Amino acid sequence: MDKKPLRIRYDVFLIDFEDGLECPCCGHNVIVGDGTDACSHLVFVWLYREGVFDYVKSEFAAKFTPIYEDYRARLKAAIIALGDLMEAMDSETEIDPMAFELSRISNRELDEIDFLELLKTCGYEGNLDVYDATDCGIACGRVSSTVIIGFENDAIIGDKSVVLIT
Repeated sequence: MDKKPLRIRYDVFLIDFEDGLECPCCGHNVIVGDGTDACSHLVFVWLYREGVFDYVKSEFAAKFTPIYEDYRARLKAAIIALGDLMEAMDSETEIDPMAFELSRISNRELDEIDFLELLKTCGYEGNLDVYDATDCGIACGRVSSTVIIGFENDAIIGDKSVVLIT
């Protein structure tokens, strides 16, 4: 059986979560806090700061979660390795300058991987309309919250902004 491609349309915008966010397919409000069921098009709601799903379909979670857990483990190991080298430098222990530079580069490269890059490699098959939405407000200073929401939306086929992963 041939694998279907993954098509992704990725939009970034500001939103007022109190107004909600409507599904681009059926108009159902997907920002619900009252236990209302999600519409059938909703694939996931990713809480960016926390690094967890608020909602996710099991088929998507099975593909994405191992990729994300591997990424987090590699990032954690890189941070620990760099921390160990920096601690050795602080105690004036001689370290290999090349090892330090490679560790620093590894940390930076891993830190720059974003949700979209992980999404592209997860192996999910379908047509994802993804909204990277940030709500800003003021509490004791500026406060913002970002969620990344994915919908299964066949209407994106043919859209020029779609990223196609085969």
